[in-house]
Amino acid sequence: MKKCAFVFTALLLAVSLFFTGGGSPRPLSRVSGSGVSSCLSVDTHLADRTEGNVHIQTAVPQFAGFDGAKLLNSNICDDVNHGIEEVNRAEKDLEDNHYRPSVPLYYSSAFDYSENTGVLSIWISNENYTGGAHGFHWIKSFTVNMKTGETYDTIGSLFVDAEAGKKLITDKIISEIKKEPDRYLPNASEAEKTVKDKNGDFNFYLDGNNLVVYFDLYDITCYAAGIPVFKFPLADLKTKNPFGSMSPGGNIRKNGMSLDFNNKVISNEKGTFLPLEETGGALSHRVLNKNGIYTIDGKAIQPTMINGIAYMPLQYFTDTLGDFIIYDGEVLRMFTQTVAAAEDNNLLSGTADEKQIQTQMTYIKSFDEKSETVVFDPVEWISQADTVRLKELNINPENVNNDYYIYNPSEQTESLKLSDQAKVYLIDPNSRAKGGIEDYWTDKAGLAQRLKEDGAFTYPYQIQIKDGEIIQLYEQYVP
Repeated sequence: MKKCAFVFTALLLAVSLFFTGGGSPRPLSRVSGSGVSSCLSVDTHLADRTEGNVHIQTAVPQFAGFDGAKLLNSNICDDVNHGIEEVNRAEKDLEDNHYRPSVPLYYSSAFDYSENTGVLSIWISNENYTGGAHGFHWIKSFTVNMKTGETYDTIGSLFVDAEAGKKLITDKIISEIKKEPDRYLPNASEAEKTVKDKNGDFNFYLDGNNLVVYFDLYDITCYAAGIPVFKFPLADLKTKNPFGSMSPGGNIRKNGMSLDFNNKVISNEKGTFLPLEETGGALSHRVLNKNGIYTIDGKAIQPTMINGIAYMPLQYFTDTLGDFIIYDGEVLRMFTQTVAAAEDNNLLSGTADEKQIQTQMTYIKSFDEKSETVVFDPVEWISQADTVRLKELNINPENVNNDYYIYNPSEQTESLKLSDQAKVYLIDPNSRAKGGIEDYWTDKAGLAQRLKEDGAFTYPYQIQIKDGEIIQLYEQYVP
């Protein structure tokens, strides 16, 4: 067993949860190939419960839009269930020994994902505390080709020549270790031997343009060093799949995907502070600034002004508002529930509703308040980074303005009724034009009122459909 100094640290994940329906429009990624749906969609399921002396906090992704999605979702749920079962067993063992830790046991999970040219990679960040000197954290990853159905279980399966690929990555990792030998304990030579002994059997995921190889705690460093990560540009590797040019995930993420903030997260000796208007908008709160007086969801607050920008402590969002936010010192991750809580309650028990929620970007043509029927024109929202789809349509990415293109080959319409509990998320264009975010959730009446405004039908909406009814509408912000 390797000798490492044990360091008692604060919890890696400062997590709290937000349970009302919410979330901004989820990105659509066009993929092609036999048997593959035209759109990848992602739902986020949140869970927060305390049973006995165990606290469970999870954000679990569920994917749709390609043939392997059901198996992938099952594997993700199995992994999270395993984490829950482990901490529950630990509680029972402690009770059998008549020992109760001073702090609750817990298990938490969160996720990130990246899609590049039809290859979807997901990595789940897990943490638990089972009664020892400190918590434990680990990563579990899954990578699948949505076009071919292939699952990349080993790093060699990514390469044209599996053995050559494994050797290349092994050599690159050892080269990186040699550059900073003091980081590796008990010594760099032992770390190099551990890497070689794995014979290319590395944990990995794909993030944008990079292949990311990661090791478990204690594999080649001690606990305090965290999870060692090595990144390699995909463009430098001879992979079977021709990966496109994409940016890696940024330092702000919502429901697993990058989100741009104009103002950065600030950490100092007083704590961690988040830009109020951008964070509140991303988490579907209604933030108002009237002559320097700020309110959030109708409640007056006193923000901290930094360089003329309103900030609030991270703990305000987690502890007071109940949002699910993780900040590890580098990346801010936010999660919002995108499906009904009743579905989430059944997710990890394996009894979730098998009916997938369909997602479609549209232009609304009309709304009949009496029959509560929406007439819409389906369109396709294509990001500038989706070079494969743009090439299919013979569109030069350099000619795509504002990083997106709306493809509407016909103006044929469809009509669906709103469900009884349908929710509507609306953009406030006036506040956006002034640099603020005052977007908000409303209902059917709010939608009807919006559509009476001048120019309201020029904005696209992403709609979610289940059982033949529209359950949610998101007005898409157009720069």
